[in-house]
Amino acid sequence: MKVNSAYVGAYMDAITFEALWKRLSKEKQERLKKFKRQQDIVRSLVADLLARTMCAEALSCSMEDVEFEYNEFGKPLVSGDTPCYFNVSHSGDWVVCAVDSDAIGIDIEQKSDIDLEIARRFFTSQEYRYIFGGDPITRKDRFYEIWTFKESYIKAVGKGLSIPLQSFEVQIEKQEYGESLLARIDRNSSSDNVWFLKQFNMNADYKVAICAKERLFTQTIHNIDINRLSL
Repeated sequence: MKVNSAYVGAYMDAITFEALWKRLSKEKQERLKKFKRQQDIVRSLVADLLARTMCAEALSCSMEDVEFEYNEFGKPLVSGDTPCYFNVSHSGDWVVCAVDSDAIGIDIEQKSDIDLEIARRFFTSQEYRYIFGGDPITRKDRFYEIWTFKESYIKAVGKGLSIPLQSFEVQIEKQEYGESLLARIDRNSSSDNVWFLKQFNMNADYKVAICAKERLFTQTIHNIDINRLSL
């Protein structure tokens, strides 16, 4: 497993944008032209190139040889017979991508002031108690822990919103050294439905969660200079 992040910020100069844009496939360029907000274009552009670069490294091929296809729920997959799974997410100023030899999901969320009571609607009763059962100071952090865990699981499974958020439960297991939180999802008590999760505190404003079939998690999220994606 490998996980990389890229800082996109609120502004990208025209020269950098043009260099990255030229590396996109024509199909991707046409998709991005439909976006209305420039920041959405920039995030999606960087996400695509970050994923292609990481998949190319995993497959020992050129970025141009990496082709994506989509399942019936719209999840992108690497075409070909060699197993290479990836997932991307972006929020605020950051884009993250995870690549593995088996199904993988990743989610990043910028923490904001929201009504935490929406947890009552979208989370299980046990998850709700986890959020509100401790110190009030920790409630926002715990909310985003559960939220990103759930999103990363849905993205790993690749069935989109056809999986209701309340239909499965995040089981918090333990805190690792360095405050990385570990959890699991065990649906129907079947080993085929057991997924493992790990949380990263990238900085004070963001939560990142990864969902995978094995516990062999990376220990570090590597930050990539976006200029490397234009080479």
